[in-house]
Amino acid sequence: MRILIDSKRDNGEEEEAKRLEERIKNHSKWLEKHKVAEVKAGDKIDVLDTEHIWCTAIVELKIKTASK
Repeated sequence: MRILIDSKRDNGEEEEAKRLEERIKNHSKWLEKHKVAEVKAGDKIDVLDTEHIWCTAIVELKIKTASK
């Protein structure tokens, strides 16, 4: 993304570059805000399946590992 922003600046599109930077910053904040921090069995969550389709799922089992 940085290359795209720099390219817009090089082409004299300063306002467009600023708008893109702001959108990226806002998207990062949105992602952080919507991360699932903790789930337990029985919780309903939205998941992306193996065919890249969003579905509603119910957590059946939570597996704890050292890294997550």
